[in-house]
Amino acid sequence: MQCSCTSYGRSTSTADNRTITTRQADGRYIVHFPFTHDQPPIGESYHLAHTRLIHLESRLSKSTDHRQDYNGAMQDYLDSGHMSYVKNTEGIDNTSFYIPHHGVVKSGSTTTKLRVVYDASALSSNGKSLNDYLFIGPKLQQDLPGIILRFRLHAVVFTTNIKQMFRHIVVTPKHRPYQRLLFRFQPSDPVQTYEMSTVTFGQRSSPFLAIRTLHQLAEDEAKAYPNVQKVIYQDLYVDDVVTGADSEEEALKLQQEVIKVFERGKFELQKWSSNAPALLEAVPIKHRKTDNFTFDEPQSDYTNVLGLNWEPNLDMLSYPYRPNPVRFTKRAILSEIARIYDPIGLLTPVITNLKRLMKYLWSIGVGWDERIPDDAIDAWTRYHEELPLIGSIRMRRRSTTPGATYEVHGFCDSSENAYAAAVYLFSARTKWHQSLPTVNGKV
Repeated sequence: MQCSCTSYGRSTSTADNRTITTRQADGRYIVHFPFTHDQPPIGESYHLAHTRLIHLESRLSKSTDHRQDYNGAMQDYLDSGHMSYVKNTEGIDNTSFYIPHHGVVKSGSTTTKLRVVYDASALSSNGKSLNDYLFIGPKLQQDLPGIILRFRLHAVVFTTNIKQMFRHIVVTPKHRPYQRLLFRFQPSDPVQTYEMSTVTFGQRSSPFLAIRTLHQLAEDEAKAYPNVQKVIYQDLYVDDVVTGADSEEEALKLQQEVIKVFERGKFELQKWSSNAPALLEAVPIKHRKTDNFTFDEPQSDYTNVLGLNWEPNLDMLSYPYRPNPVRFTKRAILSEIARIYDPIGLLTPVITNLKRLMKYLWSIGVGWDERIPDDAIDAWTRYHEELPLIGSIRMRRRSTTPGATYEVHGFCDSSENAYAAAVYLFSARTKWHQSLPTVNGKV
């Protein structure tokens, strides 16, 4: 059973206009794919999907655990109603698309260890893929630095995650044939054809569809909760909610309103973390990311917040970083630079020196896998020995002070080697108490 729902109207892009939405009677959202054509002229894709399935089975045969995990993931799709069996026909027209798939193991995950990813970029017989016929959609995602900086403004904060967000957004039945896949639970079984009934990983339009659906949820269900609308529009990064309030009472109220609104769209929130015990006590234990420990004890219990380490008990942020073994090639140095995660620019002085080294190697024409000269080896060795110190950098999560007034100061400078800008938030409680808690820089 379906009921009509106001179509998306915040954006006037072609992708938005093609993404018509309805809702099921239980409140779950149904989306249409933003195709570039009313009926995309996709070529035959069954045989490539079958070949890729055989290759997948060959890899899975090398590990019993991986085979069990993969079967478990596919069975979960069936049990949840997110995938269904269809008559096994080798579609050769352009009304269906068979998507190859593979598994991505997330060793650090506390919930889903294996995620099935769908290769919608696989080419059909006409040289075009499903993704070639999908609009990517306008950019709706908030910039990561802004979300983290806002997270540092609140006195009481909480983070939570939307459980299986993509899989709780339904695809309209007429577009499901474009999400067919081949699978069998044992190599001795016949190959079966299935259709995915929800938004899947690997399609270029999926992030847009998911975020746009949440924006629609804010319009439909959060008009009476303006703070929840603000969270959805400003403090949401894909499926992670990172937000807070000025007091524990306000944070508790916001938490309950967020839960209520997301429940109306059939989205479940899990992995709750907070620097206030009361907010953890307000959710079931199974939905907490960390146990409800005593916050005044000087023990570390790290929680990942958009790539940074956060210790809720001490309310401190730090950088997760472990360098690779030292190698003396330009490719290895660039790889190490790329591994330094610095969303708000605090490590700019470190990264700048490494980029200067890369610039020097480019200027003298060193190849990607060629051994770098001795002077560069000496410099890179010193840098590499000090890089683990990044993991020891810790900063207060909160960059505001109660009762303070604020000023923003910006500085920039340049030389022949580099240029950079830094922005400081200057807070003053009294004439004699001043602090500079936040700095952001870019090269």
